[in-house]
Order: sequence, then C-alpha cells, then structure tokens
Amino acid sequence: MAAKPEFQIFTSLRYDPLLIPPTGTGFLNFPGHVERLLLAAQFFNTSTDPAHFPGKWEPTITYLTTQPDAFEKRSQVEVERYYATQEALKPLRVRISLGIDWESGYGFYCEPTPPLPLSQLLPKLPLAPPPSEPAALEEIESGSVPYAVVDTVATRQDAFTIYKTTKRQCYDEARARAQLKPGLCEVLLWDEDRYLTEGSTTNMHFWREGRWVSPTGGVNGTVRRKLVNGEAIGEMQVKVEDVAEGGEWVLLSNGVRGLWRAWLLPVGSELPRVK
Repeated sequence: MAAKPEFQIFTSLRYDPLLIPPTGTGFLNFPGHVERLLLAAQFFNTSTDPAHFPGKWEPTITYLTTQPDAFEKRSQVEVERYYATQEALKPLRVRISLGIDWESGYGFYCEPTPPLPLSQLLPKLPLAPPPSEPAALEEIESGSVPYAVVDTVATRQDAFTIYKTTKRQCYDEARARAQLKPGLCEVLLWDEDRYLTEGSTTNMHFWREGRWVSPTGGVNGTVRRKLVNGEAIGEMQVKVEDVAEGGEWVLLSNGVRGLWRAWLLPVGSELPRVK
C-alpha cells in the first residue's frame, strides 16, 4: 500500500435552510471553501517538505479546479442523506476533508449547530463600529455575551497554522489552556514575535483607526478572506501588548457561525464562570 500524508486538508462550513431563500443554497459560501481547499492542496503539492507529499496532490487539485459544482452536489447529497434520518431540518456544522486522492480521501461529517440570525451569517456592509458600552460581567457569565482571551504562550507558525488540516494539536492545546468549552468564546493565538495571528477556530478583527482590521498570519478563513477582498475590513499587525489590557469589543468569524462580537478580557485575568 502506498504511503499517504499523516494529515488531510479540511474545511468547516454551515448548512442552514435559512440561507436558501436569500442565497439559493443552504451552504454558507461553498465556493469560498472550495478555494480554501484548493489553495491548501496547491501549497502542499509544491512544498519542499517530503512529509507534505509534494507532487502527489494533482488528483485533488484537478477535481477542485474542474468539478466544483460536482463537489458541491456531492456534499448536498450527504446533507440530504443525513436529513433523511432526522425529524427536523436543523442547521448543520459540516466538515469536509480531502486527501491527496480526492476520491478515496473524501470525508464528510455533519452535526446540528445552534440557529443563528441571518445578520450574523450574512452581515450587512459597511460593518458597524463596536458598541460604546462595555460588556457587563453578568452578560458574560450568563453566556449571552461571548468572551475572548489571549493565549498565555506563543504558537509556532508553520504550514499547519496557515492551511487548515487535521493536524490541530496546537489549537487544542490553546483551548485547553484557556479552559474553553465548545461555543462562541475564543482564545487568541500569537506567534514567536508576539504578533496575534488567529483564534483557535476563528479569525479575529479589531477596531483600529476608525475601521475594523484583521491581523495577518494564521489561517485565512473564508469569512475573513471575503471581507478583506471586499475591503470591508483592513489588515494590520497587532501585538499582544496592544491588547493586554483587554476591555474592548472584537469581531470573531468562521465559516460555521459567520461574524459575531466578543468581549476581550485583560491578559492574565480570572476567567468568567460561564453558566
């Protein structure tokens, strides 16, 4: 049996019947996720690291390049197969993974995810500035307002923190240090030079100089890429020291939950007891 990489590329996205009337599909930005997978496959295919299996990703690259509609249709069939076993058509968190050979390496997983308003999934532009009022501790502890906390140690940057793959140990460790439960709360990662890069499952955006900006580095998520390409947000390097005092609203984004606000806690502060 031929050897294969010890990882797969993957993407997480939302399927939501609420999206069908305004967009014509239940998937949230499926083309953006095809692009993400394609960029990852192209990178590993031209890498000089033998562990990335350079030159072996052509079947997946060809499939994503020439058959994106078939790829979406196949994923739609998987959603319909799942819904056939359910009593209600709830929103889904979908995870699609691909290996060096898309046909044998295709993986599809989905599970229910909480309902969200369209304003969070398809935010109106231009993006509004942050609220002038701070978050109340009671709101955070009740879970009605998510919070974000800066990680306590640096995360080394490499190919697996630029492209989304199944090698996610550094993200799991960051969430464990922050004692995060599944949900909208987040831990913000930073690199060896003390620049913020991304959240464990999100991209982060800060209000600076009268507009929203996103740090460079880390995985370029589908929501972030769309906002940056549309000039709805800018890019700016942000250091840990710039946010150490916390006490500001940040925007978080990912392909499952869209775009939402969270309250940034001071570095080293006691974590709230969220109910």
